[in-house]
Amino acid sequence: MHDFEWNERKAGSNLTKHGVSFEAAKLVFEDTFAVELPVEVTADGEERYTLIGMIL
Repeated sequence: MHDFEWNERKAGSNLTKHGVSFEAAKLVFEDTFAVELPVEVTADGEERYTLIGMIL
């Protein structure tokens, strides 16, 4: 399983904006059928991805 950490202010903002908590969102990483797609490489070389999956 992945190790997660996040900013509490951002977590609250995300819950308000999208109606999904970070605690719930991290469960998608347990979906063995999830699909990961490359999205971008940032100016500092960081690779970013979108993960699409389901949670129960």
